[in-house]
Amino acid sequence: MFRSSRRPSARSSALRSGGGSLRTRSTLFTDATNDHQWIHLDAERAKEGPFGGTIAHGCLSLSSLPSFMFEMVEVGGIAMASTTA
Repeated sequence: MFRSSRRPSARSSALRSGGGSLRTRSTLFTDATNDHQWIHLDAERAKEGPFGGTIAHGCLSLSSLPSFMFEMVEVGGIAMASTTA
């Protein structure tokens, strides 16, 4: 049984709304990947860009999906699960 009625935590809400937590993660990701493009870091310049503000790296966004999934979807009624065929 899948349910998506769970309310997002304050942490995930802050990450989705562009709070300080996302900015910190984005900066750390920028340093780790050595991708220091202005669209990810320079808020003033990014205001004039195509998205109206800074954007997160695509790979950073994708890597956040598993943690968000556990907050958005609840799986119940399963006694044991396996990932092998």
